[in-house]
Amino acid sequence: MKIGTKERLVTGMGLAAIGIIAAMLWWTYSEVEDANRQRRVASEIGRGLTELRLVTFEYHLYHNERARVQWDAVSDRVDRLIANAGFREPAQTEILAGLREKKAAGQHLFAELTRAHGANPADVPLDDVSRRFEAQLLGQLLTYQQENFTDAFRLTNLATERIIEAERRGMIVILAGLVLIASIIVGMSWFLRRAVLAPIAGLHQATRQVAAGNWDYVLGIRGDDEIGELSKNFDAMTKSLRQSFAQIERSNQELAALNEELRAFSYSVSHDLRGPLRSMDGFSLALLEDYGDKLDEEGKDALERIRAASQRMGYLIDDLL
Repeated sequence: MKIGTKERLVTGMGLAAIGIIAAMLWWTYSEVEDANRQRRVASEIGRGLTELRLVTFEYHLYHNERARVQWDAVSDRVDRLIANAGFREPAQTEILAGLREKKAAGQHLFAELTRAHGANPADVPLDDVSRRFEAQLLGQLLTYQQENFTDAFRLTNLATERIIEAERRGMIVILAGLVLIASIIVGMSWFLRRAVLAPIAGLHQATRQVAAGNWDYVLGIRGDDEIGELSKNFDAMTKSLRQSFAQIERSNQELAALNEELRAFSYSVSHDLRGPLRSMDGFSLALLEDYGDKLDEEGKDALERIRAASQRMGYLIDDLL
């Protein structure tokens, strides 16, 4: 794997981890926002039910048309809140279902209460039976309203618990993300140290060994990246240098043998060739000294030429040596 590919792999892993953490945080934030919305809806339902209970008491006290109209308006508003609550948890949907049933029953009871009171003329007081019936209807209605208020409070508590749970999950996600990022950093550090830094340090040590004259040093880094190829080329270079130096050593040995032969040749030239030349020069000189008066000019010239040639041959041997 090439170093560039390793770098892209490490970068991709880091970005993927950051993306996963960001997605988890966004999901947690969405959960918190949705739970806050549910708590606001539950609180509005609770306020509506409280207002509906107050209007119920007002109607019971005064039995006026304004209270009845206000009761219907508040009841419709609470119905819309319940219909648009948007709760998805099983416990919440179960509570909402019971809330709708008790709310419908409460509407039916209030309708019965208004009919019972409307059937009686305004200036005629209610008899005991009508008062007991109205009190029974009012008691049942207030009971349903109290139960509805309790359900709304339970919805608020569930939403609050969901917020707390979402915030706890968010904290866990943050801590897990930090641990994941730390693990990725440690893994990246180990990976880079093993795959890049350690081979580079080995290559640096190899260059120092070779610079110190250790041509037998083998780097031996195996890999299919640029450092591995550099290691192979470095080992091939040192092997080639060893072979070159071995060839140079053999050439030096051959040169030393050749020098020995030249020394032997020089000795031969110095001793074996100079002897006859000295003899030629010496005997020519002896002839000139002993028999020079008996030789004519041509003989003397020949002897002089022999001496000059032998002496010139000696100079040539000196120059050759």
